[in-house]
Amino acid sequence: MRYSIGTGSRPARALGRGTALAAVLAAGLVVTSCAAGSPSGESSAPAAGGPVDPHAPEQSTVSVVQYRTAGVTPYYAALELGIAEEYGIELTSTWGESSSAMMTQVVSGDVDVAFSSFWGVIDSVRQGIPVRIVGELFRIVPESLTIEVKPDSGIDGIEDFPGKKIGVVGLNGSQDIIIKYMMAQEGLDYESVEFVNLPFPEIPGALERGDIDAGAGTGATLLQMKEQLGTETVFDFGEGELNGFPWGGWVASEEFVATKPNTVAAFQCAVVVRGGEVANDDDEFFHHVLKDILEFTDEGIATHVKYEFAESNDLERMQRVPDVMQAIGLMDEDFDIASITVPTPDNC
Repeated sequence: MRYSIGTGSRPARALGRGTALAAVLAAGLVVTSCAAGSPSGESSAPAAGGPVDPHAPEQSTVSVVQYRTAGVTPYYAALELGIAEEYGIELTSTWGESSSAMMTQVVSGDVDVAFSSFWGVIDSVRQGIPVRIVGELFRIVPESLTIEVKPDSGIDGIEDFPGKKIGVVGLNGSQDIIIKYMMAQEGLDYESVEFVNLPFPEIPGALERGDIDAGAGTGATLLQMKEQLGTETVFDFGEGELNGFPWGGWVASEEFVATKPNTVAAFQCAVVVRGGEVANDDDEFFHHVLKDILEFTDEGIATHVKYEFAESNDLERMQRVPDVMQAIGLMDEDFDIASITVPTPDNC
C-alpha cells in the first residue's frame, strides 16, 4: 500500500484559535509552595547553541518510548515511509505505561526520547530534573477525549462534579488539571473531587461497577462505554477555549540535547515536522496505524476522532500549559516554556 509523504518542511497551518488562557483566576486559589530547582527553567539553555544540521546526526539510532495511542501516527509515518532514513536515523520504539515512568527512562538514559504530558515536564524541571521538550506532538479537538457517565448518574456537567469520583489516566496530569481549571473558572469546588488513577481499558469496568461516578474515554475506550454502558458525555476536553490545547510532546534529557543537537534536529524534522504533516493530511495512513499498529476494529477506526498533530513547536500555544498550572495554584511563579523547549529546525 502506498501512502503520501510530505516533501521537506513547510510553514505550520494558521491556527485561527484562541490565544493564551487567563493567566490567573480569582483570588483565593490555594497556592502550593515552590519546588526545588529552577522554577523558571532558565538555569540553562534548551539547546547547546549554534546551528544544527538535521542531515548529520551524531548517532544513527534514536530509541523512543510512547503510549499505545493514535498519537504514535507521526512516529510511524517517519519510520515506515522512509522519512527518518532521509535524515540518517533509525527509529526504535517500545510502549510505555505512564508519563512518569517514561520520563524516568529518559533521565536514566534507557531511551533517548519519550512522550510526556507538558504538565509532567514542567513539574520535573521545577524539581531540578534535567529534561527538555524537543517536540510538540498533538493537540486536543472536540470529541477526541471526553468524560462519560452512565445515564442514571444524575451528572449533567461539571457543575455536578463536586463530591464525585472521576476516573482519569494519571494524577496531576492533563485530564484532572484541565477539569480543575474549568471548575475553578465556574467557581466550583474542585478540591472536593476525588480523581482516581486508572488506565483507559479499566475505566469502563470501574464505571459499570460504580467504583467511579464518571470516567475519561477516548478512541476504543470511549466506543466501549458508549456501546456497552450507553454513557453520556458530560465534559469534552476539546470544546470551547480548550480546542487545540497542547496535550503533550516529545522530551529528552538535557544531556542528550546538549551533546547530540544534530540527532535531536533529525528527530524533530523526521517525526514532528514531516511525520506531523502525514498524520494531518493522510487519512489513509492514519487509519493504517489504527488498524495495523494499534489493532483497532473497523468500528473503532470509524468512530475515532483524529487529533490535530503539531508540525512545529508552537510556543504561544504551549505557554497555555504553565498558565493553567499557575491559575489553579500548582505553582506561584511565572514560567516561560520557551526556556525548556528546543526550537524546531528551519532547515529540515
